[in-house]
Amino acid sequence: MVSDTSNSNSGDGGADADLPRTFKYLLATQFLSRGIPFIFNSWIVRHLSEEDYALFAVQFHLFVTCVLFLSREGFRRACMRTYMKCDGDSGTGVNANAAKLLKVGWMTFPLGILVTLAACLFVFWWQGLSYSSPYAQAILIHGFACVLELLAEPFYILSQNLVLLRLRLVVETAATLFRCIITSILILKQPSLEKAIVFALSQVTYGATIFLGYWGYFVLFRVYGTSVLFPFRVGSTMDHNRPLLNMCVIFTLQSFRKLILQEGEKMVLVWLDTPYNQAVYGLVDKLGSLVVRLVFLPFEESSYVTFARRSQGQKEDPGKASDRCAEACFANRFSGYRVWPKLFLFPHQIAVW
Repeated sequence: MVSDTSNSNSGDGGADADLPRTFKYLLATQFLSRGIPFIFNSWIVRHLSEEDYALFAVQFHLFVTCVLFLSREGFRRACMRTYMKCDGDSGTGVNANAAKLLKVGWMTFPLGILVTLAACLFVFWWQGLSYSSPYAQAILIHGFACVLELLAEPFYILSQNLVLLRLRLVVETAATLFRCIITSILILKQPSLEKAIVFALSQVTYGATIFLGYWGYFVLFRVYGTSVLFPFRVGSTMDHNRPLLNMCVIFTLQSFRKLILQEGEKMVLVWLDTPYNQAVYGLVDKLGSLVVRLVFLPFEESSYVTFARRSQGQKEDPGKASDRCAEACFANRFSGYRVWPKLFLFPHQIAVW
C-alpha cells in the first residue's frame, strides 16, 4: 500500500512537488472548474428570471460557502503544514503519519454537521420559513449536499498533503461538469419543477461526485488500509496530534473574519438589496472576474503550498531551497496583484475591505 502511494505521488509531483508543477495542475483545475460554469452561466442566464438567478448566483452560493468555509478552511490550512514522510520511509511510519493526520481531518465532519444545522436554523428563523415551502426544502437539500462534501474532506486533506493534484483535477472537473449537466436537464425537461429545488439537486450532484471521487480513490484502490483511513479504534480516538489540533482551532477562528472579508458584499446584498440587484451582481461576479480568478488564484494556492512544504522542516539542498523560496515569494507577490483587477470590477468592495 505504501508503494502505491509513492507511485501516485511521483505521478503528481509527490510531497516535494515544485512550484511550476503545482501551478500547472492548479491552473488546469481552475481553468476547467471555472471555464465550464462560465459557458453554463452564459446559457442559463437566458432561461431564468431575476429572482431565480439571484437564488442560484448569490443566496444559495452564500449559504454553501459559509457552511463549507467555516467547517473546513481552518483544517485545510493547518493540515497542509503536516509532514507526510513518503520518501522511502518504512510502511509503519507512513501509515502512522497518515492516521494521525486523518484523526484530525475527520473532525471536520462533526463540526460541519453542527455548522450546517446552525445555518439551516438561522435561515429558517430569519426568513420565517415553513417546511412545506420550496425555498425551505432547497435549504435542507443544500445542507445535505454540504454534508456529502464534508464526508470527503478528510480524504481531500490527505490528497493535498500528498500533493495528489491530478486527483483533485479529475474529481473537481467531473463534479462541476455533472452539476451543470443535471441543472440543464432539469431546467429543460422539468420546467414545472421549482428552480430552487433544481439548484439544490444540482448541488447534491456536485457533493456526491466529490464524495465518490475521493472515497473511490482511497478506499477502492486501497491506497491505505482501513485502519489508517478510519482511525476510530477504541483507546486511540483521543490520541490526537495536539499541536496540529490547536493550529486547526486557531485557523478556524480566523476563518470567521476571513469569511466576512471574502463574502461580506453578498451578505449585505442578501440582507438589504433586491433580487434584481443580487442577480446583476451574481452575473458580473461569475462572468466578469473569470480571468482574475483563472490567472491569480493558482499563484496564490501554489505559493501557499510551497511555503507549507518549506515550513515542515524537510532537509534540502540550501541552493535548491533558496530557489524554491524565491519562486514562492514571486508567486505570492504576483498573486497580490489579484486585488487590483477585482477592485476595478467591483469598486464597492473597497468599503467592505
